[in-house]
Amino acid sequence: MFEGWACEPQLNRLHESVEDYCASESKREWVFLKFTARASERAVASENNAHMEGSCRAMANDFIRQPDALQRMVYDMQGCCSATDCGLRTEAYDTIQQLTANSQRMVYNCCPLDIETGHCSADNEWRECRCLGVVHVPGGQDALQAALSEE
Repeated sequence: MFEGWACEPQLNRLHESVEDYCASESKREWVFLKFTARASERAVASENNAHMEGSCRAMANDFIRQPDALQRMVYDMQGCCSATDCGLRTEAYDTIQQLTANSQRMVYNCCPLDIETGHCSADNEWRECRCLGVVHVPGGQDALQAALSEE
């Protein structure tokens, strides 16, 4: 599952690699980051895989709409719990939130996650899912880094 900066996501091209269809695009203002979501207890209790899938995808959509979703995905990707843990200024959290406050964001795709291995497989139940969240960052990576390095 691709992770990084790329062009605007093309939902009609889910079967293609983001890296491939963005190869000729110079404007890379969309950050693609992986995150994990869980189906609701009610869906899991139903033992119906379709209900679990719907619930897991709904939870992923709820997550990506939160104002701090990008910060939390960045911290998770870097294996830290806070800006300070990631070696960023304390104000970094607010800076990222301000930069992306009105940005488009979406869940690009999800797959059922094997909790033991951490890998996706069509054979797994949808108790947990690995999703690819996408957030538009005006100005792309350069703008984000510039905002984070301001004193």
